[in-house]
Amino acid sequence: MFNVLIADDEKLIRKGLIALLPWSKFGMEVIGEANNGKSALDFLKEHHVDFLFTDLSMPVMDGFDLMKAVRQHYPHVWIVVLTCHQDFEYVQEALRLGAIDYIVKTQFEQDKLDDIFTRIIERVSYEKTHRFIPAVKQASFSGYVFADLKGEHRKELIIGHGWAAEDSLVEISGHSWFVPAVMELEADRKPTGTWYQQGDWAVVRIMDRTASNAAALSGHLSKIIPVFLFYERKAGQSYYELTLPYECSKGAAEQSQVIQVWEAQEWMTNEAAYEDAIRLTVNSRIDPAELFQLLLTCLQPWQAIVRTGWEIEIRNEAFAAWYEWKERLDFIRERLMQQMKLIPYSPAVITTIARAVIYIQEGHDVSLNRDELASRLLMSSSYFSQCFKDILGMAFGDYVRAGRIAKTAHLLVQSNEPVYQIALKSGFKDEKYFSKLFRIQYGLNPTEYRKRMQQGEINK
Repeated sequence: MFNVLIADDEKLIRKGLIALLPWSKFGMEVIGEANNGKSALDFLKEHHVDFLFTDLSMPVMDGFDLMKAVRQHYPHVWIVVLTCHQDFEYVQEALRLGAIDYIVKTQFEQDKLDDIFTRIIERVSYEKTHRFIPAVKQASFSGYVFADLKGEHRKELIIGHGWAAEDSLVEISGHSWFVPAVMELEADRKPTGTWYQQGDWAVVRIMDRTASNAAALSGHLSKIIPVFLFYERKAGQSYYELTLPYECSKGAAEQSQVIQVWEAQEWMTNEAAYEDAIRLTVNSRIDPAELFQLLLTCLQPWQAIVRTGWEIEIRNEAFAAWYEWKERLDFIRERLMQQMKLIPYSPAVITTIARAVIYIQEGHDVSLNRDELASRLLMSSSYFSQCFKDILGMAFGDYVRAGRIAKTAHLLVQSNEPVYQIALKSGFKDEKYFSKLFRIQYGLNPTEYRKRMQQGEINK
């Protein structure tokens, strides 16, 4: 019998597929079902599956990302795509990713289903004789990672509770340690007691399919654990399991898509765009430090737009967790949406001005003028100027100048370049004019400012 897993976000469709398709006739048995790609991967970790029947459009992780993960980690699994009429444009991409066939969910006529299943079995028979299928390596227990979420470097607790001698602890970051398995029967035991279950620690059981030695494994874990814990941690949970290999982040194209969806700023006022940004972020597993800088940049315009008396930011503390950032983003959106009701412009216009601020902050082009930016944002110059001043409380030209001068203030402290070169980099060709504007904004000329900052006389 072939074992089958069905992945589809609609429960009724899953139940219908299980009931209507001729599984037993073709030597198949449905042993599991999942409502998204992530749940399907979790099931694959624990069960032997021969066939994956998957929808393409699912929340959390869609069918395309699921197929990529299955091809990488479970190359023996045969994939069949479940599709609707409107999904036909995606079928070609699915076949390129390794699907061997597809089933249209709206066409369940018995004779057609028999033809499809016959074709699937024939394809598998052909592939078995003409294509090499890598053997599936069994994951072996490799040890435990103990992560001190408070960042207090308390390895003594690990030693004191009998988990390792000090010389056997392998530090993989400033606040986490790997305890390699010495004897599998003795070491492969879930930590007991309450010492690590108070929210101060995360314990990760490591299963490895890569057959890495302890030194190589420790090196891998130093990169993997911060990303794994950031995305996988849940409130009230201390114990986790990680099977290697683990893909820390997707390719450049996926990460570029994440950056674009956040910088577009529609997530602040549009619920569907927000859910899309969340889904893409989780699926891409973008590096937490890069994500922090991205979110920080994307939140800054809203501080200026609503001019709140409360803090619009997230905190990047040791072992921060995505679920905590998500809760903070939910709170920020709810508060800002209430305050934006007081601004006499539509959410679409406010979002466009936020995009303008992002563009100015990133300094893509120091010579960019109002007309060019308005054109990029598909607004007339006059209406853009009016909206910009009304929403931000400052004329476009004044805002750009203030931002450029703030950039030079940062460069004065971070580099030893001459003042005239720093001014030129920020779009000021006349050094005297620049010095005059700098003094107006900071109360000192650039040279005096640099000297007093370096001497610690001004708070950074």
